Amino acid sequence: MKTFVHIVVYTLLLSGFYSCNGDVFVDDIRPSVSELALDGNGDSAVVHFASSSWDRLTLRTGLDLPYTYKVYDADGNLMQEVQYPELVGMGRIECEDWVDFTVERITPQDVKITARENVLDFPLHLVVEASNEYEYQTVNVDIHPSERYVLERITYSLDVFSYEEQMREKSRSVTYNAGSGVLSYTIFPYLNEYYKVEFVSDNPLAFKLLGQENLLVEVPVIKDGCLVMDGLQAVYATSQQDLPLPSSLSDTISVKVVVPPYTSMRNTLLLEYDWFETEYTLHVVQPRNGKRRSVNGLLQGRMPKGYFIKREIIHE
Repeated sequence: MKTFVHIVVYTLLLSGFYSCNGDVFVDDIRPSVSELALDGNGDSAVVHFASSSWDRLTLRTGLDLPYTYKVYDADGNLMQEVQYPELVGMGRIECEDWVDFTVERITPQDVKITARENVLDFPLHLVVEASNEYEYQTVNVDIHPSERYVLERITYSLDVFSYEEQMREKSRSVTYNAGSGVLSYTIFPYLNEYYKVEFVSDNPLAFKLLGQENLLVEVPVIKDGCLVMDGLQAVYATSQQDLPLPSSLSDTISVKVVVPPYTSMRNTLLLEYDWFETEYTLHVVQPRNGKRRSVNGLLQGRMPKGYFIKREIIHE
């Protein structure tokens, strides 16, 4: 009889133990999907969780991008602006940067993910994690690139800019005239010279916004120490470009160098340049929704403006 009672007691105890553990782990918070692919042109999806027994929602990306996320509560009040967001309870997390999206807990069991824009040239991988005290579940989301922007206009700081006059040696030669007559030869100072320009920006995405390659934009030129617009165009790109010089600096311009009889002469060709650096602002628009963005950077330019030939007699 005692043995039977002990068996009953043990059975009841074990039954109670497992029922307690069942109370802790009985709720399944698995999401309806574990992977999502969203178009970056306003696409969205709702992820349904098996239960509402989770209270934290966090986000992370596979990129080391210094994005700032805004965390709002259920009433739309801004709670935090952080790089590593965490939502407790109901509310939403927003990112309004080069990748623009919202992750919102719209019901206790549903999370809506809206991808408004991705101006990167590759998909952004986003990990959405729902968790409670005992477990976590993740949803992997790929937000694909959105439609590219188009150029609206480009503006320059024409009144405030950096300016220098530079003198550089272009060539040097030594000529010995062993004869009794005058020896002469011709130098073309501006041969293989160009107006060199380069667009520079600290923003790595400054040259990825536009869908059109080899886009021509107008660039300023230096005239009498002033920056002016004169209809000259260059490709909006990161590489340095060689633009043609004005006709007043034609590569056909020549100068004759004369070496006297029985003379050894060193001739050094020096070119004088105008160098400048000025700020530019690229204004672009998204044709899909009319959204506008602007990107700042620097335009650097260097153009020859004169030459000087230094003549030196070499005495042996």
